[in-house]
Amino acid sequence: MNEEQFSDSNLSLTILVLLLMDVISFSFPGTALAASAVAFDGGTSAYAYAHNLQTEEEAKARALGGCYKRGGRSCNVIVSCSGGGYGAIVMRRLPGKSIEAIGASCGAASPEVANQGALEACHRSSKRCGRPTVGWRDTLPGE
Repeated sequence: MNEEQFSDSNLSLTILVLLLMDVISFSFPGTALAASAVAFDGGTSAYAYAHNLQTEEEAKARALGGCYKRGGRSCNVIVSCSGGGYGAIVMRRLPGKSIEAIGASCGAASPEVANQGALEACHRSSKRCGRPTVGWRDTLPGE
């Protein structure tokens, strides 16, 4: 075997190993994370959420990007998590549709727990928060 053939077979073997590692990591529950995040800009009332993503960093980046895309100028991540579970957003809207208060939760064991967590978070800013506006479930592979 000459040096060029050896190099090609090493490259093929490396690609095969990487592909197998990828398949194995998605075959077992819990090896890949389901992540979510919510971003909000209180000055513009822009908000966005991202869920069921591979990493918490990716979820934060997508939520922030969505918030800015919706007109936010000073968006911040208000909640993020990884590992699966339920999430929810609760808001208090003022006349004219601006958001006075927002609360969010993620990684909860049930939709009810997610809704309650979001409501409690919203109540830290306003006692007149409404019902959950948005809800989701982050699923781990195999669920």
